[in-house]
Amino acid sequence: MRTLASEFGEMLPKTGVYSLPDFKILAFLKILADYSKRLASEGNYKQAAGVDMKFKQISKIEFNRQIRKMENRQNTELLRIEEI
Repeated sequence: MRTLASEFGEMLPKTGVYSLPDFKILAFLKILADYSKRLASEGNYKQAAGVDMKFKQISKIEFNRQIRKMENRQNTELLRIEEI
């Protein structure tokens, strides 16, 4: 199983970054992208279009999840600062 540390090593920030995408989702998106390319190269364009649509749906869901996580952390930090 891959982790952030194994993927990015020393490039990974030590503090302050908590909204990186989930590796399981990224791995699945890569599988979908590769599968779509393979289908297209085999001439299965309709199936490839369906896989592309699923890729876009999952990408959008993950993007929105990351935005919500970031907004929640920002709101929490703002509340913490205002209490000081």
